[in-house]
Amino acid sequence: MDNDGQVNKSLFGFQWHITDRCNLRCVHCYQGDYSGSNELDLDSLKLIADEIVNTLSKWNKLGDVAITGGEPLVKKETLPLVGYLESADEIASVDILTNGTLINEDVVEQIRGFKKIRCVQVSLDGASPSSGDTIRGKGTFERIISGIRLLRSRGIAVNIMFTLQRRNVKDVPSLIDLAIREGISTLTLERFVPLGSGSKIRDEMLSPQEIRA
Repeated sequence: MDNDGQVNKSLFGFQWHITDRCNLRCVHCYQGDYSGSNELDLDSLKLIADEIVNTLSKWNKLGDVAITGGEPLVKKETLPLVGYLESADEIASVDILTNGTLINEDVVEQIRGFKKIRCVQVSLDGASPSSGDTIRGKGTFERIISGIRLLRSRGIAVNIMFTLQRRNVKDVPSLIDLAIREGISTLTLERFVPLGSGSKIRDEMLSPQEIRA
């Protein structure tokens, strides 16, 4: 029971890929098509949001919706969609999953205006430019760190997603230090899965024994 005497509802999570477009071409990406040919406009996205909300209502659950892509911030409908989602009582929280390179003052101020944004998850695949830029492109490490610091300076919770590969596994201890230093809320280590563009670098996969170590 909550403070109002209502029965607490369980959460049901959604990860919603709203675009295939991206401003980066990370070597391990699970996508192979970045055209955006299957994208929906805002009215169509709202119809899907309505279906999510209606289903949650039928199930007597609350929704935790993660908006991702591609890179969701290349799509102008992303932040209006967040606003539409959070207007529903059935939506408990919304996360934005981004590569962090398009975070600027305008984006941060819009995010701050939402009441149900739980966090912004930023992908970072190295603890320094020498490792991170080999995966995400030259100059991306510094742009991502700048985006993280801008979000944190406005009190927005930031999570880091780190995809384990042979080329960056040695960075894990340093990445933990970086996460603590930058005030990161959560650090997630994810295994590399060779799909899409990543199918070209299968030798970057770690063995189960290496992951355990």
